[in-house]
Amino acid sequence: MIEEGSSWVDESMVTGDSIPAEKSSGDEVIGGSINKSGYLIIKVTRVGEESFLHQVARQIEDARAMKPGILLLVDIVLKYYVTGIVTF
Repeated sequence: MIEEGSSWVDESMVTGDSIPAEKSSGDEVIGGSINKSGYLIIKVTRVGEESFLHQVARQIEDARAMKPGILLLVDIVLKYYVTGIVTF
């Protein structure tokens, strides 16, 4: 949370938006953002497991854990699909 100051903040690493956003007092800033101009005094409101970056990392780990199960299902479906197509 920005307590004081204003600046253009590059959040592209987190949001993918290539255009910096103007932030000022009272706005939230995501960890990993880059201050492009001006000055900011920022108060940390979430740390550890509550932080945005930790939640993203956890979702990536969950997606990786599901991948082998999904690939197994796709292999089974393709096995029968290809066999059916070749037979006809």
